[in-house]
Amino acid sequence: MRRQGYHGYRGYRRRRVYIGPVEIFAGLVAVAVVGMLAFRFLSAPEETVPDGFTPAGDAVLTPPTAPSQLPRRAATPSGIDCTLTDLGEDAVYTGDLVLVNNWTFFHFPENQEAGLSCILDHKSDSYYVRDATVYLEPTALEALNTRNQELQDIETRRQNMRQVAGGAGNLMGTPPAGPEARTLESVRSSSEYEDAYVRYLQTGDATEARALLTDLVPGGTVPIPTYVANRIETSWEHSILARRVRRVISDGQMKFPFELSATDAVIHVEGSAAPAEEVLTLGEVLITPKMIKKWITISDEVLKMKSRAFLDYIYDEIENKIMLKADAEVIAAIKAAPTTSSATAVAVPQLTPAALDAFTIFSALAELSSDALNPVAIMNRKTFFNGFMALSDTTKRPIYNVVVENGRPVYYLNGVEVLFSDQLAPMTEIIVGDLDGMIRLQPDGDEVTFVTDPYSLAEADKIKIVGKLFAGFGVVRPKYFVRVTVTPASGG
Repeated sequence: MRRQGYHGYRGYRRRRVYIGPVEIFAGLVAVAVVGMLAFRFLSAPEETVPDGFTPAGDAVLTPPTAPSQLPRRAATPSGIDCTLTDLGEDAVYTGDLVLVNNWTFFHFPENQEAGLSCILDHKSDSYYVRDATVYLEPTALEALNTRNQELQDIETRRQNMRQVAGGAGNLMGTPPAGPEARTLESVRSSSEYEDAYVRYLQTGDATEARALLTDLVPGGTVPIPTYVANRIETSWEHSILARRVRRVISDGQMKFPFELSATDAVIHVEGSAAPAEEVLTLGEVLITPKMIKKWITISDEVLKMKSRAFLDYIYDEIENKIMLKADAEVIAAIKAAPTTSSATAVAVPQLTPAALDAFTIFSALAELSSDALNPVAIMNRKTFFNGFMALSDTTKRPIYNVVVENGRPVYYLNGVEVLFSDQLAPMTEIIVGDLDGMIRLQPDGDEVTFVTDPYSLAEADKIKIVGKLFAGFGVVRPKYFVRVTVTPASGG
């Protein structure tokens, strides 16, 4: 008889794993949490977007519905019907207004440059652009032009209101109907009066012009036609310097006070002795207007011109030359100023560098008052084109810049606008300053008046027409100008 072994005696017995009460409890909790989450997911209502809700930060609101089921109808908590649509992330960067920040960058579309427009080439006349480096989409550029034009119109209306408040203009009412609706402005704007005014210039006889005016103008004066008045308003555009000088209209010569010396302000502590009275010494600049004249002779061929063509001819020939002479008077007044102020004159200090360099303009600017807010550099063209344009700064970059404004080049030197004058010697004379520190005294206003002489050259069948502008110029503000005179050092 064969004896059973150990395994046969005990039978085959598997090894058991012991599970304690802690593990059993954790398992039950896990099963409960999973069951609760499943119940909430299956029983939750559809998620809707409240009115005006915007996810904060980088949050993205994703509806539980699969993308294949969009778009679909939905409703806000208040019951307003809406449509849920998946636009995609790219939709954030499209539209007329794209909001960006440090976390959401603007995605520039491909070939965007082809659809942009240069502001300089398409801007309106209501604002200025320094260069051609800024581009905008056409819709944005149109909005920019419209807005700037509106701002300009508002400023124009404000200026008109200030002028009317000061007594300018005429009282306008509803004109009577029929032939009686005749005003001075309607006569001055008529072609008949332009013809009569031209004959007055040609012959000196104002009978025909006065007959059209009748009782509209007392005293027998002959006002200029509206066409001529418009020419006068634009004639000062031919001036480079004089038109930038402050204009004062007053009868005859006039004195303008300026501060020659004064004590500074002090700090007064409560309870301490009263500060000393200010010591103020004033000077006075006397400006005496002078008659700027230019005359031309008119041949028979010119006399046969149409009225407006004749007016254009004499204004182009006479008025432009008078404007150039007015600019020359600005330079003469600055050069005539002493280097030290006196009781009757404002000083214009003088710098004498040995040569032009990249710091010449900076040295002159350092001598100006902090009130001189709009400095310019006035020089001969040769000084700029042959001298400064060849210079560079310490980084080897040119110190000049050229931009186009209203179709014309404007030159800048060290950030200061450059104006040209043949009254300054090339390569040696420069004036740096703010032209607001001068006064342009004009007793008769901006109008260039004309006097006709049909007799002096009668034997040659010609007449003489003289244009006159009564104006005086003077420096009235200290430390508004500096003269630069290049003085090469003597050898040896």
